[in-house]
Amino acid sequence: QLEALQEENRRLRDKLLQMGAPIEQSPLSDSDKEQLLLGRSASGSMASLDGVAVREQVDVGDSSPGGARLEWDKASTSSLSEMSVACLQDRIMQMEETHYSTNEELQATLQELTDLQDQLTDLQLENERCGDEKSLLLESLCSQTEKLEECRSQNEHLRVLLFQQACPREQPREHHYVELLKASSPAHEEQQCLRGRVEQLESALEGANREAQDHQRDLGSLAHRVSLLQAALDATHPPLLGGGGGTRPPSRSTEDEQQQRKRAEEEEEEERQREQGLQEQLALAQREATRLSELLSQVQDETQAAHAQVVCPNASENLFYVELRGLLDYRCDSGTRFRVLKNSETCRSAPYTAPLDAGLRAEPDTGGAASAAQVSSLEQRVEQLEAEKAQLVQECEAKCQRQLEDKRQLRAQVTALNESLFSLARRKSGSSLRVDLLTTVRVANDFKTESQQDVERLQCDNQQLQEKLEALEAQLAKLKVGAPPEATPHGASPLRKPLGSRWGDLRPSSSSSSAQHSVRSLIESIENATKQAKGAAS
Repeated sequence: QLEALQEENRRLRDKLLQMGAPIEQSPLSDSDKEQLLLGRSASGSMASLDGVAVREQVDVGDSSPGGARLEWDKASTSSLSEMSVACLQDRIMQMEETHYSTNEELQATLQELTDLQDQLTDLQLENERCGDEKSLLLESLCSQTEKLEECRSQNEHLRVLLFQQACPREQPREHHYVELLKASSPAHEEQQCLRGRVEQLESALEGANREAQDHQRDLGSLAHRVSLLQAALDATHPPLLGGGGGTRPPSRSTEDEQQQRKRAEEEEEEERQREQGLQEQLALAQREATRLSELLSQVQDETQAAHAQVVCPNASENLFYVELRGLLDYRCDSGTRFRVLKNSETCRSAPYTAPLDAGLRAEPDTGGAASAAQVSSLEQRVEQLEAEKAQLVQECEAKCQRQLEDKRQLRAQVTALNESLFSLARRKSGSSLRVDLLTTVRVANDFKTESQQDVERLQCDNQQLQEKLEALEAQLAKLKVGAPPEATPHGASPLRKPLGSRWGDLRPSSSSSSAQHSVRSLIESIENATKQAKGAAS
């Protein structure tokens, strides 16, 4: 049985070593083992065994001291094995509890990690969706620009047709309408440029206002600090003034006060200079804001004037189109009337056509000369319109090139901003991870220090109890020497019970509670760190 118990003890020690538990316990004497066994089973079989051993000792007496010693050694070895088994079982239970709690904490952290990964995937999907929407918007914008170009080309074609169908001799009114049509497109472009300039000036004005507010806040804080320094300086002045009438203070204190006063005066002077600089910056910002507001009002007036100029040509253009449509209708009606009259006259003058053949043959020559002159004038007009068209095409190409360059610059700026945002997010995530790791390391160090303190305290208690136990053993030996043999077990039993109870008090309840407390604090710190990281990311 002793060999089996030793084998079980060795197996439990190996298990504890595999789990990483330190086995640093001082060896116990036989009396310690006896007290531990009596404390663990106060009202069990060990009491009966003790009574039987006492009776056998009384019966045997002084005749067989060697046999009693052997039985006492066997009982001590069995008590040692049982005590070690009980201690190892308690340690195994504690390790299992801590292992279970750490498993739960790891599961909680893994769950939080999965939640964060899900949130990250959702954000990535949303980003992809935003990119798709952006591409769709770009495609729609490109299609709209293409449609606009087609409409412009159709408008130019209609203008060319109108100019071709118009009379060669232009009236001043029609010429004025044509000039208004030509001037309408640059006015619209100028209006767009002025609008962009107004937006830029408004944004600059907002930035100047924000800077002015920041300067105002800085001035308020500096004024408050100056007032505090002035109050501190006033507080240091009265003792110096009051100390002049009485006894002189020590020279060291006066030197310290003078140095403090000089430092306060220097700080006050620095604050005044800083306040003056901030006031100058504020005045500059206010002047810049007034200049920007004046420029904004001027640009708004210019935009209103340009808008009025654009509206007037649009109205005149509409009137011109209406009049031109009326003239075309009148021309068509006159042509139909002319054809009707011509047919009627030919029908009436059919018998009289023979004598008028010579005049009718001579008329085509004069008509051909007039038509040739008209054709040449129309060709010149077409050449002028083609030259104007080529010039307009070149201007449109230059504008498109500028727009493409602006678009490339904007794309480069957007990519740079995206890269900067990505780097900032990566730095924030790295800093949050560093903070989490530092908090975990700090909590682990605190847990380690607490456990070391508990171990040291338990070792001190164990040493004190060993000293008390040695003293009690000495008293017990004296009592055994001086008292009769049957009174020794009865006298030893009240001494064993408090020792057993004290050993029961030595169980590491405080260490388990402190371990649970440190684990909870670790979980709370990790949760706080994750919340802070989430808040910073949002």
